[in-house]
Amino acid sequence: MNAAGRRQVLKGLGSALVLGASGVPPAFAQADQPSLPTTVKWPRVTLLDGRVLAPDWASRGAIVVFWATWCPFCHRHNKNIQALQLKLPAQGPRILGVAVDGPPQKVRQFAQREGYTFPVTDSVDALRALLGVGKSLP
Repeated sequence: MNAAGRRQVLKGLGSALVLGASGVPPAFAQADQPSLPTTVKWPRVTLLDGRVLAPDWASRGAIVVFWATWCPFCHRHNKNIQALQLKLPAQGPRILGVAVDGPPQKVRQFAQREGYTFPVTDSVDALRALLGVGKSLP
């Protein structure tokens, strides 16, 4: 994918965290910072449909989006994320939605009603710790 294509894919991501194929956020993946890890060791992530992500799930890069069912910004933002999901090439980065509220059944119903086809998990604490995301609004 060329630079213009990458810009279009990333347009509208807002608060999503984009990880490069190495598992490091692109802004930090610079040769002058050798102390940063070159890969992220994903924790066991169970999706709301019961599937478990494979440890190499993000090997092509990942876009991780923290959101809540009660958040109006998240509703608008996730429409862009869903549109992006449909535009990404088959071998492109993957999207993971991280629902910060629950219970899981409520989130599953919400995601289905909204038509989200990207995978969603409620493994909030493990992913926040892994990615260094604070506990502010999603």
